[in-house]
Amino acid sequence: MPKTRGATIKQKAAFKNMVEAIETGKDVEMGKVMIKSGFSELTSANPYNNLISKKSFQALLAKIDDNAILQRFYTILLDEDKRASIA
Repeated sequence: MPKTRGATIKQKAAFKNMVEAIETGKDVEMGKVMIKSGFSELTSANPYNNLISKKSFQALLAKIDDNAILQRFYTILLDEDKRASIA
């Protein structure tokens, strides 16, 4: 049976930086998030293959509370200003 490993320090840092950027309303460019988290420029050039698709990073993403996301959508739907954004 293959061993399963937890997220690396850099993956955890990237997750933390990504969540912070989302919470502050900034656009999230995963390549820049990866560089800020200690990944090399070469590795961060392809965020999907080198971070997002990894099982350990997917496990971190699974920890995000869906209720907060759903509440944001609900607020936008009820907003009188139809130009409201999801970001």
